[in-house]
Order: sequence, then structure tokens, then C-alpha cells
Amino acid sequence: MYLIDVIPIGKEASFKSFSYWHKKEIKAGALVEAPIRGKLKFCLALSSKEAASSKSEIRKATFKMRKIGKIIKENFYSKDFIAAAKETANYYASPLGATLNALTPKAILENAVKEDGVGFFAPEEKKDFQKRKHYKAAILSPDSERLNIYKNTIRESFARNQSIIFSFPTIPDAERSMAFLSKGIGNYCLVLHSKIPKKKLREDLAEKIKSAHPLAIFATPAFLGCRLFDVGTIVCENESSVFYSSESRPFINTSFFAEKLAEKIGAKFILADSLLRTENFFRMNRGEILEENPALRSFILGKTKKIIDMRNYRFNAPKQKFEVLSDELKALVKKVQTEQSRLFILVGRKGYSSTVACGDCGETLVCPKCKMPERLQTAGGKRVFVCPRCAKIESAEKRCPVCQSWKLVPLGIGAERVFEEVSAIFPPETIFIADANKDAAATSGEIMTKFFAAKPGILIGTEATLNRLGETVPYAAIASIDSLLSLPNLRSNERAALIINRLYANTLKELLIQTRKPDNAAIKYAETGNVSEFYKAELLDREALGYPPFKTLVKISLSGSENRLGTDMAAAKKNLSPFEFEVYPASKNARGKATLCGLCRLEPSSWPNRELLQKLAALPQSFNIEVNPDKLV
Repeated sequence: MYLIDVIPIGKEASFKSFSYWHKKEIKAGALVEAPIRGKLKFCLALSSKEAASSKSEIRKATFKMRKIGKIIKENFYSKDFIAAAKETANYYASPLGATLNALTPKAILENAVKEDGVGFFAPEEKKDFQKRKHYKAAILSPDSERLNIYKNTIRESFARNQSIIFSFPTIPDAERSMAFLSKGIGNYCLVLHSKIPKKKLREDLAEKIKSAHPLAIFATPAFLGCRLFDVGTIVCENESSVFYSSESRPFINTSFFAEKLAEKIGAKFILADSLLRTENFFRMNRGEILEENPALRSFILGKTKKIIDMRNYRFNAPKQKFEVLSDELKALVKKVQTEQSRLFILVGRKGYSSTVACGDCGETLVCPKCKMPERLQTAGGKRVFVCPRCAKIESAEKRCPVCQSWKLVPLGIGAERVFEEVSAIFPPETIFIADANKDAAATSGEIMTKFFAAKPGILIGTEATLNRLGETVPYAAIASIDSLLSLPNLRSNERAALIINRLYANTLKELLIQTRKPDNAAIKYAETGNVSEFYKAELLDREALGYPPFKTLVKISLSGSENRLGTDMAAAKKNLSPFEFEVYPASKNARGKATLCGLCRLEPSSWPNRELLQKLAALPQSFNIEVNPDKLV
């Protein structure tokens, strides 16, 4: 008889492991079923030892030792995969079981239960090919340039008899790249993501995953472990995307896992985007990451660009009107009509305006439930106030709750507001707004098809629209990017610069940017095209504020009754001593409950810290733990 230590695989898995017995030895990496709280759950086998050598341990146990339910598949996870997952879980102070759950597709787990189920992560055997050598590289260039580079990278990998994995933050990214790069080599390409029907996924895995010929695999992060025995290169595409970071437990960044996986299997690791995250640019400058094709580095040069300072367009005193469009943007709209051309206008928000304030007393209208500023938007042909968190809808025909004034003024620039202004000087029938609040077709490709068929035509949309644009446009404008720059987010400048960069790459003739923050680093980058100066300014700010890469941030947060939060957070601070956590004032969450956050700054060289990890693991499960989060409060 053997004692088997296992860790449950699940979103709410805890830090502790469980012990069971089985008549045969089960090697680490096996996928098993074990009874936990009356239910059979998927578990990872961690270790196995003879019961005879653990008699005293069995006698001292305060629980009855139970038998493992079933061995589903031996060697389900490779040693390299487990090692990378453990390092990721350790870095992000996350339970290993929860981390594995995020990195293992549900369809693959379900498929493994079947007797003839195709193995997913398993083969430990190594193919005979030239020895892999791990090193890290970066590519900073526009999307079109990177795709051309990847054509050569795939050919070189196949010539070395090695497979290559491209990791993508979203499904559309993976499918677009697969469609472009699979031409001529379709039989040796495989796309893997959660929207593929289970039957097709099973067939694709059965047909290709154990193929003798190397593959080019286009996958979302959960599928990175599908075929590791002959992988020579892992590419982390669009590495600065926010979609690599999880918004719920476990709070991990899957690009970190991709890098660790490449290290473990000895594969080359490539970080690729038009702009890298600031931390990775810092690493590149220190020589930790080698820049490939520096001549193709993304620069905003060559095309006409205009930065419009909207501080010159304050409230018009006689009319008391907030100017949404500058004279320059109005002129560009008329130019598009004259030339029978197309224009894409990017806005920061959906709806009509992001906030509404009283014109008499200055009170900001907030949701009575969430206390969040309400947005003004159109629903069913009528203007309504909508809470961005709980989606509560109120009639726009209401008074200020403080002074009872009817003078409610919309503030901020949304897609509907830009549509209203542009339609006054351009034929409304050829203005298309990609806002799901206004038109259900905005969620499909129908709006895009209509826009690219129209001459002249104007498309108004958010960042999500830019990501689906697909084709280039002659002219583009940013009606307002200031709402993004004002967010209490570590990456607000970085994200704004990336949006500007991508929009510029999709523009053929002219880009116009309206802003009330012309001195911001992202706007300066748009003006000069000097990416090094942008990163220099960003790194100076981060060093002064104690942000990554100069400090590692560990954040704990707790939501609940405002009366108990202070007591519970004080107890947590005491238990985490001697590590100092700075606690910020409570804010309201989506359910109207308060959220309290504590932040600890550590030297990067001292993280992961075993003592702090043990203390964090001992916190009640009601606490969320995040490492280097984008949102600090």
C-alpha cells in the first residue's frame, strides 16, 4: 500500500494538499480522482511513498485515510509543466491547484477521463533533434511586420525539426494569425482555444498532437502544454495585452507562465508586440532579453499626425457648450466627405457620457445602490442613466438629488455623443457606431462590413472596435483618450501609448489626437515617435513611486461589511508582521459592499519570500492576494 499526496485542481483550491492510499505507486504528474467533501474531484498526484515507512504518520493522523478514487491518466502533466506551474503559483502567491485549473482546459480534463482519451500534456520522451538552447528575445514592431517575421521563424523551426507555439491573449488574435500564417503549411498548423467544439478539439488532438512532423501551434494560454516534447520556440504575442492577466482567482499573468515553461523545456522565448510592457523593456535594456530586428522597432513616423490641445476649447461662454470636436477634427470630417474616403474615430467610452453632474451645485450623479458615477446613454430610443457596475437603469428625466435642479450636465465624451456631433456635419446614414448599447449588430462583423463598403464613411468605436478593425483606413482620429490616462492604473500610460501605436499602424494618411493632457508621456510619444524617451519617462515615474520593476507589489484586499473590514484588516496586518502593508481607504464594490486594500512594497530580489508566502497562505480565503496588480486600489 502507498500513501499518495494530491492537490485538488479547481478555481477555489486551497494551499494545502491531501493524503490518500492506493494499492499501487502513483508517480508525480498523474491525474487522479479523489473524494473531497463528498465529491470526486480532479487532483494532481504530488508524491507517493510506501505506507510501511509512514506508520507513525498514519497513527497520528486526525482523520480516516481514504482510498484514491481513480487513476485517470498517468503522466498527464509533464515534469517541466508542473515545475513551471509551481514557479508561477509561487510568484503570484496562488494555490497550485487553482493555477493548474487556469492552465488546463476543462475540455481536456473531461477528455482524459475517457479510456481512449487523447493525452494532452504528457509525453516525456524527447525527439531526436538539435539540442534546444533557452534564451529570451523581444520583437518591437508593428503587427504586419511581426507576421512576416513569423513566416521565417516557422520555416526555421521546421528545418530544425522543432515545433513552435504562439501564445495569444484572445481567441480572435489566435484565429487571425493562424489564417495568415498557415497558408501553404495548413496540414502542420493547429489552433487551440476554448471556443473549439469538443468533438473537433478531440479529433484535432488525436490527428496532430503526436504527429512525427513538427507543428506550428496557435493557442490561448490554457493550451500551452499541449505538445512540449519537440517545441523549440514559444512566442508570447501581444505580450502587453491586459488579457494575459486574470481578473479573478487565481490572479496570475499567463505570459509569466509561458516564459517559465520555455525555461524548463529549454526553448527560445520571444516577447512580441508593437510596445512591450515597461518591465520587459527595462529587462531588455539590462541585457536580460535580446532585441531581435531592432531596425523594425515601432516608430510613429512617416505619416501626418496632429496633436490637438483641447484646453483651447473650454466651455463657450455665450453658449455654455462643451466642445466635443475641435475645428481640426471638423475639417477632417469634411475632407473625408469631399474625398469620398473613410475615417475611424476612436473614443474612450461607450454611451453618451461617462459622468453626469449638476450644473448648479456640482453634485455628481451616482447609482443609489453602488455609489458609482452613472453614465448617460441611449436605450430603446430614450436617454437613460446606467450604472456601469450593476447595470441599474434610471430615467434621465430626474432632478439633482441634492438641490433638486433640472440642470444636469453630461461630462466626458462617449461614442453616442461623438455620433451626435459628427452627424450635424456629415450624412448620418454613412456614420456607423460600433456600440452594443446602440446597435446589436455592433457585436458582429456587420458594422465593419457596412463601413468598409461605404464611400464616404465614418466609424465610431472604442478600443474593442480597434482590435476588430482588420483593415487599414485612410484617416483616423482619437476624440478623447484622457479618460484612460486618468485611471488609477499602473499601466494607463502604457495602454494609451499602445492604442495610439496600433491605430497609427492601421492609418494610411493622417492621424489626429484630441487631448487635454498634451504633456503626458503617451501623448509625447505620439508626437515624437521616440519609444526610448517614452520608456525613460515611464521608468522615472515608476522609480519615484516605488512601482515595478523597481519594487514588487503585494496587494491584499477584502470585501464585506464596512463595520468589520477595519477589524479584519487590522488582524491580517498583525499576522503579516514584520512585513508592512499600507492600507488605503475603503471603496464600494459592485454589490454595494466596501473593499479595503493593503499594499506591501518589496525589493524584487527578495520575492518570492518564503516567510511572507506562508503568512499569506494562512490568511482567510475571503482575502484576495495579488502580486504586481495593474489596479493598486
